Amino acid sequence: MRKYVERASQNGVSIGLRVNPEFSVLPMIFIILVNPFRFGATAEQLGDALPQGIEGFHFHALFEADSFALEKVLEVS
Repeated sequence: MRKYVERASQNGVSIGLRVNPEFSVLPMIFIILVNPFRFGATAEQLGDALPQGIEGFHFHALFEADSFALEKVLEVS
């Protein structure tokens, strides 16, 4: 990721990071099929702060879920 930050910033591109919350409200069959945990940086990998140059983040743990599911994911993140 670091190798792209400089190039992107030179071209006016904002950089985001996919975060893995290591938690999902999905039924087990969706976890097996979609597996939201295979991508993204974990809290352990990130430490206390986002890497320099990162302006946003994305996580994928809510396939076809509602706002109540989002609340549960945010509670554990």
